[in-house]
Amino acid sequence: MADRGTVLSDEIGVVVCDLLVKNFPYIFDTAYTAKLETELDDIEEGKEKWTDLLNGFYGYFEEELKDAGKNMENIKRMEQVTERNASCAGRRWC
Repeated sequence: MADRGTVLSDEIGVVVCDLLVKNFPYIFDTAYTAKLETELDDIEEGKEKWTDLLNGFYGYFEEELKDAGKNMENIKRMEQVTERNASCAGRRWC
C-alpha cells in the first residue's frame, strides 16, 4: 500500500524480505547490485555478452538456491489464525 509516496509493508512482506536477504546474500549485496548496473551498461554498449553475465549470476544463484532449499525457515508453520485470516478461510483473495 502506498500513501503519498510512502511504501507501507505488511508484516508478511517484512518477514519474506528478511528471509530473502538472509538466504540470498549475494543477490542482495549492494556491492553486487552496483557491479551489476555497470555490467548491464557494458552489455548495452556491446562490451559484454549478456550470456556471460547470466552464467556468472546463475552460478551464485544456483548455490544459494540449494542452500535455501535445505536451510530456509518455513514461515508457513509460524502462521497464526487471526480474525481476518479466519474469515478468509478457503478464499484465494480476501
